[in-house]
Formats: sequence, C-alpha cells, structure tokens
Amino acid sequence: MSGTDRKFGQLTKNPASRAVGGKDGFTLMEVMIATFLVLIVFAGGFGALAQGSRLIEISRDETRASQFLQSEVEDIRTYNWDSLITLQIEAKYYPESSFTDA
Repeated sequence: MSGTDRKFGQLTKNPASRAVGGKDGFTLMEVMIATFLVLIVFAGGFGALAQGSRLIEISRDETRASQFLQSEVEDIRTYNWDSLITLQIEAKYYPESSFTDA
C-alpha cells in the first residue's frame, strides 16, 4: 500500500512514504486535482443559480401577463350585451417583443 501499511488491524506509517524533510502532506498533483474538482462543483452551482434566476424571470413575466389578461376579462364582464355588440376596444398594453423581422 502507498503511504500506510496495515498491521494487526491498525494503520501504521510506512517510512518509505515520508516526504522530503520528514513531513507528511499532499503532493502537488493531489492538490491540483482537488482544486479542479472543487472548481467543477462551484461552476455547476453557479450555472444552476443562473438557470434558476432565468426561470424565475420567465415565471414572473407569465404571471404578469396572466394577471393583465384576467383584469381585461373582468372589465369586459362588466359590460351589458348592447355595449358588447358595439364594443371597439383598443389595446392598453403593448408587450415588448424581442422578435425581429428577418
């Protein structure tokens, strides 16, 4: 085994695995791999956070549109039948569109 030997169910240090100067520690490669793995986890977390923010924004816009339409329907429900026949409503709300003519 590298670094430790099992001796009667106990871990004992192998003298051949000691670092220069007699100090135990992590190698540069181990530190680099651990740092890389931590960076991957943080990048995934930030990506999930950004995606969640986008979904919240979309949900907020859809809720706002739904509330507006419900308000318009409730306004129309207050009219009598004669006024509905001659009804000419202009839009009060013009949604901003990100679509362009191509």
